[in-house]
Amino acid sequence: VLYLRVGDGDGGFSDPRSRPLPGVLTVLTAGEVNRRDGLPDLAIAIDGIEGAVLLVFESPAGAFDAKPERFGLPATPDELHLEKLDDDAGNLISGNLGVGVRAVTDGSVLGNRIGVTTSGGDAGNTGDGVTTGGVRVAIGGTATGEANVIAYNDGDGVTVTDSGTLNTISGNSIFDNDGLGIDLDDDGVTANDPGDPDVGSNNLQNFPVLTAANPAARTVTGSLDSNDGALNVIDVYASTSCDASGNGEGGIYLGSGIVATIDGVAEAFTVTGTATFSAGDAITATATSPGGSTSEFSTCVDAIAVQIELFSDGFESGDTTAWGS
Repeated sequence: VLYLRVGDGDGGFSDPRSRPLPGVLTVLTAGEVNRRDGLPDLAIAIDGIEGAVLLVFESPAGAFDAKPERFGLPATPDELHLEKLDDDAGNLISGNLGVGVRAVTDGSVLGNRIGVTTSGGDAGNTGDGVTTGGVRVAIGGTATGEANVIAYNDGDGVTVTDSGTLNTISGNSIFDNDGLGIDLDDDGVTANDPGDPDVGSNNLQNFPVLTAANPAARTVTGSLDSNDGALNVIDVYASTSCDASGNGEGGIYLGSGIVATIDGVAEAFTVTGTATFSAGDAITATATSPGGSTSEFSTCVDAIAVQIELFSDGFESGDTTAWGS
């Protein structure tokens, strides 16, 4: 049986309505599925006499007022995840009780709006935006249409639990979540360790250590200490302010670079962004190992415009003019 209680916007709820289901409900999720009406559709997987079936209702209220779309499934699922299905702005996965999206092994979460309204306002889920304990999950990407917006959620933007590894989190716009932007092991900021030998979710990949960000040159410099002895991808991001933890979220993806690491040695890098950022922005970065495990966001550095003083004759002090570089 499916039950629905409607909120009145003032903390109260209606009496529950019920609807029998043609089987046992195994998993449920909500989000905008292949429509442009702005309503959160309800997707329910059931296991009944017809086998595994997916029912898609147009809005939760539609579960009581209209017949659902029905899709046969090859097996009974224990997870559902939503992905961009058409050429609109992606699925809207917002305002849910609990986690917005639970991603499964070899799954992907691409091109969605998670925790926001259709206009980008606050409609956060009461849990994490995205959580996964899976393997080889792609959450966002740097190609056109792959990035997610993950914001205003009551938990972390993205959580990878201790069973999850080789999960790549890249190119997204992650901001204004109550928890961390990315949280490995779901236990707050995980400090870097020399040589990066520790284990856990995404192998507790070390995050980069940033030293400077120059908006005029669009460069971000720093170093990475990792144990892979191979090529690691550095993604850099800008936000108007840093997260309260001191380790950023990443509101705007700026670009990527590559750094080769050697066990126990922090290797320097400079990433030149493809997008601009401004003096005063909080700049942060992630590192992704060759196997695909992405770190938490780094500690923020403020973007500072470099100033060069040119003396009047080049040899002695006098009138000076400050030039930005």
